[in-house]
Amino acid sequence: FAAPPTLRPPSARTALADLRIADHLFRDVSQEIERHRLLGVSVEVGPPRYLGVSVVARVEVQPGRDAELTRQRALEVLYRDLDPVTGGPDGKGWPWDRPLTVPHVYALLSAVDGVSRVLDVLLFEADETTGERAPQGLQFLPLEPDALWFPVRHMVL
Repeated sequence: FAAPPTLRPPSARTALADLRIADHLFRDVSQEIERHRLLGVSVEVGPPRYLGVSVVARVEVQPGRDAELTRQRALEVLYRDLDPVTGGPDGKGWPWDRPLTVPHVYALLSAVDGVSRVLDVLLFEADETTGERAPQGLQFLPLEPDALWFPVRHMVL
């Protein structure tokens, strides 16, 4: 008998407050850039905007596999992939200006241990502070050049 693998609890996920840049760091970076800025060049320094995204998916679990554990694994994969700091294809955060697509999510979830197949995926814009989803699910979410995704209230059914 082997115990199931330990999964990161939801509280270990990146919180919006964790992404705030300290005032002294913001000031130091701004001053350093200003020292090296070419005359006549305007440079704007600011924190990224975080856009909430919520994925709702239905998966079919392989026969004989623990459905709840499989769904939990799928949720963890979604939260990890869309993390603005440690997500993305190389684990260094979601790439700037890269949209989120349903085929990307299908590929992620299809690779989860215990998932037989992915039945449906919808992407929702979501309020990053309240978790409230937009009323309509989408197949494609563009990412604005000064923004990063922030994962909010994913569901795997």
